Amino acid sequence: MIRLRYTGLCWLVLIVGTIQKLHAQQFDTTYISQFEKKNVVELYPGIYGTSFDFKDRTDRRKDFRLVANSAAFVGGYINYKWLSAKYAVYIPGTSLARNEKLRFTSFRFRYSTRHMMFHPFYDSYKGLLAAEGTNKRRFEAVRNVSIADAGLDYYYFFNTKRYSFHSAMFFSEKQVKSAGSLFLMATPMWQRASWKFGAAPVMPDTMTIQLLTRNPSWLTLIGRVGYGYNFSFDQGKWMVAPTFMAGGGALREIKSDDHRLRPVTDVEATLNAGYNGSRYYVFVAGIWSHQHSDLRLKDMQKRDSELTLTFGYRFDKLK
Repeated sequence: MIRLRYTGLCWLVLIVGTIQKLHAQQFDTTYISQFEKKNVVELYPGIYGTSFDFKDRTDRRKDFRLVANSAAFVGGYINYKWLSAKYAVYIPGTSLARNEKLRFTSFRFRYSTRHMMFHPFYDSYKGLLAAEGTNKRRFEAVRNVSIADAGLDYYYFFNTKRYSFHSAMFFSEKQVKSAGSLFLMATPMWQRASWKFGAAPVMPDTMTIQLLTRNPSWLTLIGRVGYGYNFSFDQGKWMVAPTFMAGGGALREIKSDDHRLRPVTDVEATLNAGYNGSRYYVFVAGIWSHQHSDLRLKDMQKRDSELTLTFGYRFDKLK
């Protein structure tokens, strides 16, 4: 029995190794080049925004919006050999409601090969903001509301001989000549929205209150088709890299008597542009996404946006 298990393990390792070799397709060096210095340290200031719109299918006057207490932030990132670490803090006085301290937690992990990228994530908003009346610049805190999601973004790129998504997204390679690629993206995800009982003066819509007090949670699977293109200038020293993806899928509510699959649509766009030198690099990164989930009581639309400016430095292994 032990020998059979060991033999099966050997075959598994052999198969995985063969698949990795097949996917380790050699890139065209006239289009893509790698940097000698693999270790990097980055500084990145930025700003983000997130909103949740609860849409009524028959009467738009009953629509209701909650927003995150968005703020500017500054962070640092280091990648040395096998170690990667990233941390960001918010800049005081830059949030939408400066006197409110609402909790936003986010975790990210990234692993990539020449063809694929895996991106597990977790986001949690404990407390959100609602506009006071018709004034969209003054907000009231809704502390008893929380929204969270966790999942995995999986990317598969096709034209990796000439197109480098490592260059487009992270400036970790050099796109010597302009090229583009079609790619696929799949996201299995768990989501939850909840509202603890209490006064809700900023929620006149009873349907939204009914939705949140049921503490709904649901499983979602989204598939997308996208295209990215790296515009290269001066042998890759300067680059503009837009990507666009769109798709849809289905969700199923967990705590509900109605187990029907409901539709989900998603659109995302990114734009990175900057200088990609052998020792220093600097680029602006913009991200925008819109996800529409058809829940049983009301539709929920989530909009995310982020703008960052990254300063990077490449260095050799420490002696």
